[in-house]
Amino acid sequence: MPSQYSIKTITKIEQVMLLENKWRALIEVNSDNVNSQYNKTSQCFMTWEWLTLWIKTYSSLVDELRFLCIYTHHECIAIAPFYIRKKALGFQKELAFIATNENEEAEVSSEFIDIHCHQKHHNKVIHLVASALFEFKDIDAFKFIDISKKSLIYQVCKCLKEEMLLFGEYNLGCQFILTTKADDLFSTNILSKKKRIINRYQRQEKTEFIIAKDRNEAVSLFNTLIRLHQERWTNKQKKGAFSDQNFHNFHLTLIKQSFSENSALKVIISAISINRNIISVNYSLKNADKLYFYQAGIDESFEPNLSPGILNHLLLLQYCRTCDISEYNLLKSSNKNTYKKNISEQGLEVLSIKMLPFSNLNRFKLIIDSIKPLIQNLLKIMKIK
Repeated sequence: MPSQYSIKTITKIEQVMLLENKWRALIEVNSDNVNSQYNKTSQCFMTWEWLTLWIKTYSSLVDELRFLCIYTHHECIAIAPFYIRKKALGFQKELAFIATNENEEAEVSSEFIDIHCHQKHHNKVIHLVASALFEFKDIDAFKFIDISKKSLIYQVCKCLKEEMLLFGEYNLGCQFILTTKADDLFSTNILSKKKRIINRYQRQEKTEFIIAKDRNEAVSLFNTLIRLHQERWTNKQKKGAFSDQNFHNFHLTLIKQSFSENSALKVIISAISINRNIISVNYSLKNADKLYFYQAGIDESFEPNLSPGILNHLLLLQYCRTCDISEYNLLKSSNKNTYKKNISEQGLEVLSIKMLPFSNLNRFKLIIDSIKPLIQNLLKIMKIK
């Protein structure tokens, strides 16, 4: 008896763009089940707007799209949005989720990308995708970055663990989350500072908390954010994120698109102005009733010290409560002493998984990796002599 499930692999961008209605239909079906595991991990980075803009902006990184579309009785019940990227040497192929695995200086830092799946078919889809990945004999490495333990891809990787030459699971940090309507809105660490920061702000003259009302104002504040952000990193003798043209273009386009009525992903840009000087700009992403803080620009030279970054978060949280936003997600931090932990004590673990299939190339790579430290020590000894 033939299986009731079938998989179609899509490799061309033109074909991927035709999946929009199927993708949005899956979002609608899953949103009806508020208790599903999917809704706990699906975030703004899984929106159609974010993923397809990434494909268009970062197309130079894509060797081949490899979307797995799973059907049952002619109904699309899952889409796995993978792509293949050729590495520097040109012959090694890595499979990853789209909107991940960019060059470090150009990372958009998508978190919790996953297989987009009808919640009734989770178990079957996990095994089907695992089987499909195992059959990809042209892939030299699988690299899934910033994923959740509650995700479907995590279960897929666990299914493949024993079939791999190398399986590495790494903790990358934690997402920090605030439930905006809860009584325990802030961590104990921030409660002691909150009143002092707000009082200092209220004592200033000509203060204004700004939420960009339209596209032009959002772009203007975005440019201010870039200036403040780049100045801060330049002072540290480092390149800021916006020095990469792809990264800059991606977010500028996203902001402009987000003000269209049919966009499910909205950009919220908040700013603090004192005496007509912008001292802090926050760039956040709104999807459904959740807000995700993404990037900030801060004038660190402003006196007196108002902690402008923390102040923007505090005022933005007040805004969330007035707009029926139920959750404020500060996204990932890998720093144990992060200020995000001082704001929220809730968190979700963020992982990466790297798998190497059995192949002569991968065996050779592991041998080279194992003797690298010996060669480096030998060179040091020779240099000393």
